[in-house]
Parts: sequence; structure tokens; C-alpha cells
Amino acid sequence: MRAEGDFSILLQDIWFELRGSVILRGIDWQVFAGQRWVLLDLRTMIPEFMSVLDVVLAGQKGALAFYEEYTPAERRRAHESLSHIHADHLISRRFSTLSTGERQRVLIARALMAEPDILLLDEPCMGLDPLSREEFLDSLYNLFAEKSAMTVITVTHHVEEITSAYEGVLIFDGGRVLACGLREQTLTAEAISNLFGHRCRLTFEDDRYSLQFI
Repeated sequence: MRAEGDFSILLQDIWFELRGSVILRGIDWQVFAGQRWVLLDLRTMIPEFMSVLDVVLAGQKGALAFYEEYTPAERRRAHESLSHIHADHLISRRFSTLSTGERQRVLIARALMAEPDILLLDEPCMGLDPLSREEFLDSLYNLFAEKSAMTVITVTHHVEEITSAYEGVLIFDGGRVLACGLREQTLTAEAISNLFGHRCRLTFEDDRYSLQFI
């Protein structure tokens, strides 16, 4: 059991309205420190001249560009951050020449430079081909193992991207919480069927989910 006050996130009765539309409705949610869930859209905002090393180093201060001279110690830290996500071989490349999957890895390494307690991943596999997605998910799995104290929240529309590294699941439907709890108890065929209004078959094999509507 975790201590009652050992929260990374504690939300109670959260509502959010945007331009007259209610986005969130009465959300109660708690995430304990070290748990994982399932705005990497910085790709179009990074200057084309920047190297991978520049992009990662800029993450120390949350900047989009890095114009300063870096020290050997900073270079080592950037290399370590990239190695956590299996992207250290990209350190000398220009960011604008990378594939979508490579850019995703570099942006996560950039976030790690700030030594965050919480890492937010918003559709991190979007735009990846099937092989790149599998390689990226493997890298995430290893990152979670190495950074076990870091809380990770991932937003996804695809159950195939949820592995056993994620402990909890929160299912939204129209801004309301449809189901919330431990992954193995919450991510069920019944919950997915209720979400989409259509019967489905959900299986979990070799640490991956598979969804089929019937």
C-alpha cells in the first residue's frame, strides 16, 4: 500500500468548458507517485538548423532553441537522456532530418533533461508506421524500467499501445469518466464495448492487447 499523501496527481470534481462546450465533467482522479498511464507536438516548432544535441540541451530550461556553448558535463547528460530512450546514436544528427519515430524519442529525451517527476505523453505513437511503433513502444518500456520513480501519463486511442508497464487506466467518454482503476481490472471488453456502443473481443497476449469488434 502507498501512503495516503504520496500523490503525483490528485484531482477532485474537475470541470472544464471551452467555447461553450463542456470538455471535462466532474472528474475525480488520483495518481500515485511512480504510477504510469496511458505536448509532443513540438516537432514543427523546432528550428531546422538545430542538431539533436541542441534540442535535448534546450530541454534543461524548457526553451525551443539552444544558442549557448555547452559543457562536457551537459553533453554527457544529453547523451544519458538519449540513451534512456535508445536514441543516443542520433546525437549528432540534425533534428529536421529525423523520422517521426526518431523525433518522438528525441523529444522525450529533451523532457528528461529537466528531470521531471511527471512525464506527459500525448498520442506519442501518432504518425508512426507499424514497425516504428513497435520499436518506439519497446524503448518506452525500457525507459519506464530505468525511471521507475517517474510518473508517466499517456493519452492514446489504441489499446495496442498499452503494455503491462502501465498500472492504471482511465477511460473517458464524452468528457466523463467511464471507468478508472487498475489496468487489468479496468481495461476489459465490457468497458470498451460500453465506450463504443458495440460488442468487442479484447485479448491480452505476449504483453500486448488486441481489439476486435464483433
